[in-house]
Amino acid sequence: MTRARAELSRATVTAIRTAKSGIAILLFILLNVVSLHSQTADALLDKLIQKGILTEKEADELRAESAPKGTNTESVSKWNLGSSIKKIELYGDLRFRYEYRAAENAPGSGEPMDNSAYMRERFRYAARLGLRGTLYDDFYWGIRLDTATNPRSPWVTFGDDSNPSPFAKNSDAVGIGQVFIGWRPEQGWYEVLFGKMPQPLYTTTMVWDNDYNPEGAFEKLKYTAGPAEMSLR
Repeated sequence: MTRARAELSRATVTAIRTAKSGIAILLFILLNVVSLHSQTADALLDKLIQKGILTEKEADELRAESAPKGTNTESVSKWNLGSSIKKIELYGDLRFRYEYRAAENAPGSGEPMDNSAYMRERFRYAARLGLRGTLYDDFYWGIRLDTATNPRSPWVTFGDDSNPSPFAKNSDAVGIGQVFIGWRPEQGWYEVLFGKMPQPLYTTTMVWDNDYNPEGAFEKLKYTAGPAEMSLR
């Protein structure tokens, strides 16, 4: 009977050790998953020690095995942004198009009808590149570079340089298309904007082209009553 009890005790101890080894393996995997959140991992180990599942020594060994390897854990990015910048976005576009335009003198206009047709063909390009983002205290900002010097359009025509050389660049230019800063509270009831800004008014291309960026100051008040929204600009 004593021998049987001794064998049973040894079997029980072996089973317990096997179970603890399995738990230790699962804990090792779990700690590696949550290693980025060291406070969560420490809290989990402390709870297991309180339950008697792990000893202090075993918990320390698991902490050492799941610790990040290497000494340099800092970001390798070389961009240093000011603490006031919450968000920054790089955006832009590159466009090409072909244009064909034709017109004739209207009958009765007094102009000769022979050889009166006007035709124009041209290839054009436009490029825009900018940065925009948000700052603390509900401020936002933006700056954008555009091709062409035309205040109403970023489009440039290939081959229209006044210099006859095919390598001329006197009609190709890059200018500041937008540069602005604004403030808009989270509730959205008020907005103020300064600088050379995106078109802030409700308009159509019959009045202003979408590429037109006015300069100055802009204010907007907004009031919402149920499904209705009213604004004063």
